[in-house]
Amino acid sequence: MSNKNLVSIVLVCVVLSAMSVVGCNKSSGPDTYEVSGTLTHNGEPIAQMEVIFLPEDTGLYRESLAITDAEGKFTMMYTNKLEGVAPGSNTVYVRDPASINGDQTSTEASYVAVLEKYGDPATSPMKVTIEDDQVEYELKLD
Repeated sequence: MSNKNLVSIVLVCVVLSAMSVVGCNKSSGPDTYEVSGTLTHNGEPIAQMEVIFLPEDTGLYRESLAITDAEGKFTMMYTNKLEGVAPGSNTVYVRDPASINGDQTSTEASYVAVLEKYGDPATSPMKVTIEDDQVEYELKLD
């Protein structure tokens, strides 16, 4: 093997190693805080509801999304690969994930009540300030 080929192989290994370190580093994305927990209405979990955190500073940050599971649990995602929510003041609102297709997930009174009260970011009364990781956060939409 020539020295030129050996140098090329070493350079490829160095570049691949650097890429893997950068790709795994949370600091490569925006500063966000982990937020996970349970969405409830009158103390009962709400399943299959899309939860959105809309930051006050939309010029600097984007919204974070999650869909609750059968127990109302969620983990907010800033992007497809980055968990979290923008720091500071956020408006919390919800959507029926099936509404994208013109469908409706549930007609239960609590599900519909949550959508009516918290379904529009302009009128949702739920505001939260995120200053630290929020694990096991209960979003009470009553």
